[in-house]
Amino acid sequence: MKIFDPGSILTNVRVLIGPTAFLGALVILSVIALRVGVSRVVFLRTQVAESKNEERHLTEKLEVLKSSEASALPLADLSLIAVPSDNPALTIISQVKALASQKGIAITSFEAKQASSVEEDISKTEIELVLAGEMRSLLDFLQALKTISPLVTLDQTTLRQESGAARVDVLLLGNFASLPQTLPSLSSPFNELTAEEKDILAKISSYSQPQFTEVLPSGPYERTDLFNF
Repeated sequence: MKIFDPGSILTNVRVLIGPTAFLGALVILSVIALRVGVSRVVFLRTQVAESKNEERHLTEKLEVLKSSEASALPLADLSLIAVPSDNPALTIISQVKALASQKGIAITSFEAKQASSVEEDISKTEIELVLAGEMRSLLDFLQALKTISPLVTLDQTTLRQESGAARVDVLLLGNFASLPQTLPSLSSPFNELTAEEKDILAKISSYSQPQFTEVLPSGPYERTDLFNF
């Protein structure tokens, strides 16, 4: 018959404490590593999905740009002329002079006033004109102002007769707006132009455009006589 020995049991328990603690720590570390690994896998899968989504949007944008390059870029230039980013007073005056010459009327005086802000990113410039000519030609001129670019608004008109000739005082308003400071995110979808926006661009394309000339640099040239300017 075996005699119960508490000391031997205590010894066995002491022997098992080390391996048990080691196994417990190993299990805990395994659980932590598994959680970290799973979270890392989920994060990488999310990143891959976002990258594929961004790549798809970029591909779509590239295809749209390729298909509309020939038609969209000229319209973009026209829109920047219609509502420029800088004060268009000089361009408007040039357009008005060309139109007045076509209609056979004279501009007796003109004045461009200081630009003022209308909204946060939109400003306006005022141009005062005094025109002289036949009444029919003056009316045709006023009617044709809505077909020039940059766009102008006929704010005030005063018609009068002086010495048998018709005269008109005109106040024109021209708008200009700063360009966007930031571009849309690459991952954002490409928004097509609405039917209304396409109609506006079609109208702008039919307007009279200013004629710009490029002034080429001259020189430097070698002078044979250094003292002859």
